Amino acid sequence: MYKSVWIPKFRHRIYYLMAYASLMLGEACRPASQPVAGNLIGLAKSAQTQLAQQFAQAGQQNTIEAYQAFLDRYPRGLQADSARAKRNRMAFAEAETAYTYQAFEDFLAQYPDAAQAAEANYYLRSFGFINKSYLLGKIDYASHEGFVQIAAQYLPLPMRTLTMYMRKEAYKNFIRMHQAALQDGIELYIVSAARDFYDQVEIWEKKWGNDEDTAQVEKAKKILRYTAMPGASRHHWGTDIDLNSVEPDYFEQAEGDQIYRWLQANAHRFGFFQTYTPLDPKGRAKGYEEEKWHWSFRPIAAICLREYLRTIKYTDLEGFEGAKTAKEIKIIDHYVKSIGP
Repeated sequence: MYKSVWIPKFRHRIYYLMAYASLMLGEACRPASQPVAGNLIGLAKSAQTQLAQQFAQAGQQNTIEAYQAFLDRYPRGLQADSARAKRNRMAFAEAETAYTYQAFEDFLAQYPDAAQAAEANYYLRSFGFINKSYLLGKIDYASHEGFVQIAAQYLPLPMRTLTMYMRKEAYKNFIRMHQAALQDGIELYIVSAARDFYDQVEIWEKKWGNDEDTAQVEKAKKILRYTAMPGASRHHWGTDIDLNSVEPDYFEQAEGDQIYRWLQANAHRFGFFQTYTPLDPKGRAKGYEEEKWHWSFRPIAAICLREYLRTIKYTDLEGFEGAKTAKEIKIIDHYVKSIGP
């Protein structure tokens, strides 16, 4: 009977407990003319007002520290659940920005029950993905935990029957970038994404076979203007995408130029950068020609590049026509390492 009368009068259990405890402790001092119910309701309303004010202040500050301070004082209730969710989202966003093993490990240690815990655990596992087979593109993207199929809506109409993959993290941020571009009247479409070693061999050897009269080193250099050698392509990593067209002339026209200018101004907000900027003796002096279509998701690509330079040797670049030219041309030093700022 007591529950059925009083619990509906208080939205949060904490108010009821505070009011009830105060009533029991202060009963001896209660004026005879003041009803018990009046004490309970007054205390509860006062507590509710104070809690609402504290929650509003935390919201205005909108920092991890502010929400944590609120939770230290009010660990339970609807506002506490909301503050906890906001704090966890902000902390996870910081870990994603840092994108280091330690950052995700610290997040899990501090917030083990967060809704983002499963995703943080995935990130920790993902650092183990980047081994020699991964870097050389000798993996199956369809079955790999780190990759996801690109939805047809992000491909140009003529390519929507094709199956393409990206690293999950890169794909998630591409979707954000795609949505932001649409708001500015820009349509971004992926024309090439993850490409394994064997696909790259097919592309490379087709170009190699079309030029039988040129010496091997010169032939390789000619192909390397716009095409990576198998085992040395950033497309193997699932972090790099080609957008809208792979024809340089497209980006000299009005539509392509508008898209490129938007990417230059905004892509960095979503973690992407232009991989191959113009060749410049004072900057990127060697390597591929400029590719206005080629954009890379830096947080993961930076780790892949570091591991590639640490792990891959010229002897690992084999299994295709012209492989023996890799060392003489210095593919790793002059092409893999030669990227935009």
